[in-house]
Amino acid sequence: MAVEEAIRIKDRMGQGNVLVVTVGPPRAEKVLRRCLAMGADKAIHIWDATFENIDAYNVSVILAEAISKLDYDLVLCGLKSDDEGNSFVGACIAELLKIPYVSGIVKLEILPTNKEVSVQRRLERGNIEVVECPLPAVLAVDKGLNQPRYVSIRRQIAAHERDITKLDAAALNIRSESIKSVTKYLAISQPKPRLKKGFIIDSSLDAFERIDLILSGGFQKKGRTIEKTPRESASELIEFLTSNRII
Repeated sequence: MAVEEAIRIKDRMGQGNVLVVTVGPPRAEKVLRRCLAMGADKAIHIWDATFENIDAYNVSVILAEAISKLDYDLVLCGLKSDDEGNSFVGACIAELLKIPYVSGIVKLEILPTNKEVSVQRRLERGNIEVVECPLPAVLAVDKGLNQPRYVSIRRQIAAHERDITKLDAAALNIRSESIKSVTKYLAISQPKPRLKKGFIIDSSLDAFERIDLILSGGFQKKGRTIEKTPRESASELIEFLTSNRII
């Protein structure tokens, strides 16, 4: 959605360039190819052997270092990653670049001055907050901002012929000894299963009643029989349905 929104902004304004950047192993190139097929102008793939098993903080440092060397007006990213979902990278990039950060974006508009952006961000219980901030800024987009466009096979094939800029630690002047994880995973475990409350069937009940309890999940349905004339029965039935707000 971040790439889709960047392309839409470029189309609305009639100017600018969309540059996609990622840190990841060789398989990450597939994602960049798809971004180029969508309409991105350039792509940068950052990877180095020293980046293996790095944490979110170091990913943020590497991306911020790469972005700082670019001429940019707006940085768009996802609200959280698909693997760990920690929502850390966007905020950390903004802190390292010393620019504003707004998260949970569901609507975005560049103001006429081209120096500010007005956004709507999703809050709890369906509330929406409207925020304006100066550019450049980092915006983390949320689900519902847009619907990514369909990419035809022809565009995907054409994207495989495009050049992707590849950078390593040396190209970014990042010393290998400075890439050290600041977090440590101690353990990963499944949540404890919640025991469902069972029920005990009274053995004194006959077979039909016991089967009825099993089918109803252990709840006995209470009812009563109306033995009156049709008119009186109908009147009492309507009163029952009305008092219980069924009708």
